[in-house]
Amino acid sequence: MRKSKILNLLEIILLFAFFLPLACRGANIDFIADMHAGKWKRRIDSRGSIVYPARAIIEFRRRLINDANRKVDALVVLGDNTQDGSKKYARRLRDIAKRYGVKVIWVEGNHDSDDSFSIVSFRKYYFVDIKGTRIIVLDSTEKFPKSTGWIDSEQIQWLKKVITSNSIIAMHHPYIDSNGNYPNIYSEFRQVAKDIPIYAGHLHCSYRENNLTVIPPLTNPVKECGFGGNGVSY
Repeated sequence: MRKSKILNLLEIILLFAFFLPLACRGANIDFIADMHAGKWKRRIDSRGSIVYPARAIIEFRRRLINDANRKVDALVVLGDNTQDGSKKYARRLRDIAKRYGVKVIWVEGNHDSDDSFSIVSFRKYYFVDIKGTRIIVLDSTEKFPKSTGWIDSEQIQWLKKVITSNSIIAMHHPYIDSNGNYPNIYSEFRQVAKDIPIYAGHLHCSYRENNLTVIPPLTNPVKECGFGGNGVSY
């Protein structure tokens, strides 16, 4: 009897030791989108979407300081980091990102030139593993009508190889357009990523459905998406 109790206790200890890392697993990740860093004081488009490019640098710094204080493991920047693909502003963002001890993960947006993006990241699609979470960055910046972006077949095949149950996906364009429709060019991607949380920007508003979260602009984060209209490009 005594031997049986000891064995049961050992089994409990071993089970606890096995599941403890799983219980503690998980990274503290923050997301921002659409900084549009540049010299303009205000940018407004035909749908009334407003961002403040000249405030992007100071807001980015403030967010990093806050994330450092909260012990955030990574800040994911979801594209349109600069307003006009400016290498000058890309360098400023890169230099600020190095100062506060928070890992910054960069995504390219349709307002970022390849040259400016290469200043902050030497890869356009890649993954980073942090505390049991795999952050998969995709490049959706191929130019399509209405600026919907897309994920090409090369990336989809790569995604199939690297995606895991503990993954999240970060990309600039969501798989939903500015009218609330689902472009056919995202059909295969949506199937591959159907069980994985996806974080995107681009729409300049906040929105959530199923596995998709759209993050609003850093300098104007209050607007919720109200779909409808002319499918204006952002």
